[in-house]
Parts: sequence; structure tokens; C-alpha cells
Amino acid sequence: MKNKQMLYGSRKVYFKEGRKEVTKYEKKEDTCLSVIIPAYNSENFIEKCLNSVIEQKIPNMEIIVVNDGSTDKTEQIIYSYTRRYNYIRVISTDNRGVAHARNIGLKKAKGKYITFVDSDDYLEKDIYCIMLGEMEKYHADIVEGACRKEKRNGAVLSDCTLHKQIINGSYNCVEHFLRQDNCCNYMCNKIYDRKLFNNRYFPNLCYSEDYYMNTLLHKNASCKVVLSRIVYHYVIHEQSACRKRMDLKRIDLIKAGVMTAGLFTEEHLKNYPCVYACDYCINVAKTMYLQGDRRLFRRFILLSRKDYLHMLREVSPVYAKRYSRYKSYWIYVFFAVFPEGLMKMLQICCCIDVT
Repeated sequence: MKNKQMLYGSRKVYFKEGRKEVTKYEKKEDTCLSVIIPAYNSENFIEKCLNSVIEQKIPNMEIIVVNDGSTDKTEQIIYSYTRRYNYIRVISTDNRGVAHARNIGLKKAKGKYITFVDSDDYLEKDIYCIMLGEMEKYHADIVEGACRKEKRNGAVLSDCTLHKQIINGSYNCVEHFLRQDNCCNYMCNKIYDRKLFNNRYFPNLCYSEDYYMNTLLHKNASCKVVLSRIVYHYVIHEQSACRKRMDLKRIDLIKAGVMTAGLFTEEHLKNYPCVYACDYCINVAKTMYLQGDRRLFRRFILLSRKDYLHMLREVSPVYAKRYSRYKSYWIYVFFAVFPEGLMKMLQICCCIDVT
């Protein structure tokens, strides 16, 4: 059996025939990895989350927990961990959302590498060691692994299946992310080189701030590694963002697409965020209509249609011909003016299944 070598921090680790042999380098005092965890009312999840990070056993790791104005026992639980582990830092702030909390963590982070964990999720065992090993082996700026969505009781809902891939060049890295081909649209299943965050912060959005930020980071990356193995467990529960009832904050999904499109002058790359924004606009409008709140539905249409039309015009004719849903986008324009007819006409045109 051949030796498997992994590099991380100040150590070189060999695995041979099930026996770990460690070769120590000259110790580096610099922080290797900063793990940023925004936490809001996570008393039922935060312990499992923190334990999964602590058990990674990365040398010179720091864990920054940003308590985002929790009103339950989250803060007490976090502080109980700081008494046992001196590499856990807590920052408390008013409740201003995950983007603001992550930005606070970024400003305080000292690590050569940066990653994020949501306080209701948890990590696969020993996965940071493997990811950092790949990062140093290929001199990568980003390493990504697969995600597993599961219920609170551990029942698996779905896997984001990936295969091993090495992407070189900034254009290829950002196109790979925008295409969402062999890629997941999350921050927490990735480790980033700190230099990518040079004066770059999450936008003040309630939704899809990670889509914009991931695009910006991939745009400045020169090498990315994708791993096939599960690295992150995304726990779906009654308080998850994807389970929340639709409201006007969902406008941020379209805003994120507009902001992301603004990062590019290349027509080809700009197409992807334009389609992203249009897709979300239609899907959110459909869901709001089915919720039965006609007033909310109309307000969303009125508030989003300017950005929707702008994004629609930005999609290039060449790309539009290849994209099967593009025709339904123009049908939707009609309903921006006559919203009451939306579902009936979409049923007739068979553009969107409303059953």
C-alpha cells in the first residue's frame, strides 16, 4: 500500500497500512485556518457544530463564533466552550444577519486559510486535514467538497454529488462556479486562501449574498480543486432559511444576480447571473402566488420587474437560443403588467408546472 501524504499547517502527515506516522516541521506560530461561525438562536445545534470543528484537530486553528444577537442559550453554550478551548473566540453583536456576522469574522480572522460553518450544520470527520492537504499539494486558492442535506434526525435528503477535478486559470475558475457544473453554491463546503478576501466583504443582503461572494472569490482564484467526498452536512429543519415563508426580502435574490452580473464585461460570463436572477424571480413569484397572499405577490412583481427586465435584456441572443426556459421569461414580462393572469397563462403555455 502506497503512502498517502497530506500537508497542513506546520506538519507533514503520512498514512501507511492504517498506522499514522507524523513528521514534524519547524513549528509555525501563524494561524493556519480560521473557521468563522455565525450563530443565531442555535441552542439546539451549536454543540454538535462546534464539536465537529474541534474534532478536526488542525494545528494552529482558530474558531471565531459571531453571536448574532441570539435570544436563547446560544451565547452561554459558546462561552462554555471558550473556557475549555483557548482557540475559540466569541464576538457578540446585534442581530444584523449572516452576511454582517461573516464580515465581522473576516475582519478578525488571522488564518492563512478561511472557511465558514453555519451553526446548525456540522462537518465530516477529519475533512479539513484532507482539504488543506489538497490545497497545498496543488497550490490551490479554493478547495471544495460535496454536501449532504439531511433532516435533524440524520435522515439523508440528498447529496450534492461531485467528482475530482482540478481547474486552473481565473476565467476557468469563475466559469466553473457560474455554470454550477460539478459545483455547489455554498460557502461552507469550501476552504479559501485568505488573499482572495483582500478588502472583499459580503454584500448586505438577506439572501444569495454567498452567490455574489463566491463569484467574486472564484473570479480572483488561479486554481481550484473539487473533491468527490462529502465534507459538509447541511441540516434542514423548521427554522432553516429554505423553509421560511416567502416575503419581500426575497428581492435580494434578484439583487444578488444584478450585482453579480455587474462584475463582468464578458458577455458569456454575464449570461449566467442574468439567468440566475430571472429564474429566481419567476420561482419566487410562483411560490408567493401559491401561498395565497395576492397583495404580497403584486408587491413583489412591482418591486422586481425593473431588475427582471434589465437582466432579461442582458442575456445574449446566442445563449438564449440554447436555454430552454428563455421563452418563458418573455411570457413572464406580460404578467409584470397583469399579475392576476400569471398562473392561468403559465398553465396554458406549459411553461411552469403549478400543480
